[in-house]
Amino acid sequence: MDDRRDSWTPAGQAERYDPLPGFLLLPARGWRALSPRGRRIVAALTVAGLVAIAVAWPQVQRDRRAGEAERAAAAAESRAHSLRLLREDQRPRRAVLPPSLRARLSPGEGLESPVAAGLVAARLESAIARDLRARIAAGRVEGPLLATSCDPVRVRSRLGANYNCFALIDRTRSAGRVMESGYRLSARAELPAGTLAWCKENPRPLHPTSFVLSVPISGDCR
Repeated sequence: MDDRRDSWTPAGQAERYDPLPGFLLLPARGWRALSPRGRRIVAALTVAGLVAIAVAWPQVQRDRRAGEAERAAAAAESRAHSLRLLREDQRPRRAVLPPSLRARLSPGEGLESPVAAGLVAARLESAIARDLRARIAAGRVEGPLLATSCDPVRVRSRLGANYNCFALIDRTRSAGRVMESGYRLSARAELPAGTLAWCKENPRPLHPTSFVLSVPISGDCR
């Protein structure tokens, strides 16, 4: 038979139940539980820690500023490098109209003539194809080049004309549809000087997800 139900504990001799305080009150309880010597040790360690933080803080701030300056310099250098590559990619490339071709152009209408504009377009297509194949071989643009086309703008003068060109590098058929991708180029023909100039375009995306660098097309190509 269990006699614990009938046992009696004198007053002041029962086990004391002391629940833990809230989390924020734990340090205060710990401090009260320390002996005077323990309190002096904790206070000395606290003061030493604060002094160490005060001494180290200026160096921490200098390191932080140095890190920010280093990251800013690296970002600026990366942006400058990307701009150099973009300018190189878009800079005008040039060719000449050979005298034999210029002799075939109508002296009266010049490039206003559809036939003359078409002859210059064919010359542009060949020159652009050679340029892009060289860039593909050098690894500066993606390939392969499948075809190149140039269309003269409708409004032309007798001595000059602009062209919209396209270099095809991929053609995919899917669900009865043909998807083509490649490079767009702006070109300009000047009849008196017998010169051709073209610039590869890098249009900004319609919905950019980050900051996009942009360089205007040279006036020599428009």
